[in-house]
Parts: sequence; C-alpha cells; structure tokens
Amino acid sequence: MQWTGASPDGSGTQFLTCSDSTTARLYIYGDGDVANHDGTYGTISDVKIKQDIADMRSYWGDFKSLQYRKYRHKSDVALNADAPYRIGLVAQEVESVFPSLVQATPDRESQDVAVLDDDGNAKLDADGNAITEEKMVDLGTETKWVKSSIIEGPIMASVVQEVQARLEAAETKIAALEAA
Repeated sequence: MQWTGASPDGSGTQFLTCSDSTTARLYIYGDGDVANHDGTYGTISDVKIKQDIADMRSYWGDFKSLQYRKYRHKSDVALNADAPYRIGLVAQEVESVFPSLVQATPDRESQDVAVLDDDGNAKLDADGNAITEEKMVDLGTETKWVKSSIIEGPIMASVVQEVQARLEAAETKIAALEAA
C-alpha cells in the first residue's frame, strides 16, 4: 500500500487502521508511527520453535560505542521549518558496530513509464502519443535502516543485566571492605 498522489507526513493522517466490531486495534500513521490498543509488541518465542539456544555474549563495549543522536528529518523540515527533533540512531554509524542489524532498501519513486509492445517499442494512442502507466521505478540508490528493536530490546536488556551484575559485585566488595 502506498500513497502516490500525496505525502501526508503527520500523526494526524492514518495510513492504515485495523479495528474490530467494537474498537480500533492498530493505527499506522502517515509519518510511520504505530500505535496499538494494548501498547504491546511481541515476537513468537516458544522454545519448541528454537534450537541451539545459548547465552548471549557481552554487548557492553558495543552498546557503549553507539551514539544516540538528536536530529530532524529533512522531509519534516521541508514541510515545517519548526519540525520537532527526534532521537535515535544513524544507520551508517550503527553499521560499523552491528553490520547485521543494518539493512538497505532500494529507493524507488512513482513515474510514468511507456507501455511497450512485444517488440519493446512504445505503444501509441490514436494521436500517436506514447501510452504510459504509473510504475515504481528503482532510482539506483538505497536508504539504510536499523533493526532497532533488536538493539533496544535484547541487546539493551543484556547490557542492563551486565550493569546489574557489575553493581552487585561492587556492592559485595564495598561490604567486604567495610566489614574489614
């Protein structure tokens, strides 16, 4: 699904609404924000679908090297010079730390493209003009994105667990020094 005749980048425009007979369950807004009825998001995680389960390595140093940034989207500023700042990661910076968590999507735009006949020639209308149709065309560039739910979920949780273990170890040392 896409809007081809507009760019309604804002939380006031709903791109997709999912509802049942009594209430709205999910909204996806024109600016990409997502909200749902229960405020929960999950991953199918049952042990019966997993194998080779092992402890995670320490992500302490990797996580410390990430730099959360304050920024504004260029498209937001183009519409409103006072567009709000956002907070997040920059894909190219994350890529040097977690390359597998950065993906690229080809940049595409809607363009009128000539309809071709079986010989590869443009089909013409009665006036001799090329018949066109709107198609998504690859621009030859790409936009990178971050699998932030992995960084801000299990990786951050493992770092918090390590902080907790380090704190408890320090408390034990302090208690031992105070007892001596």
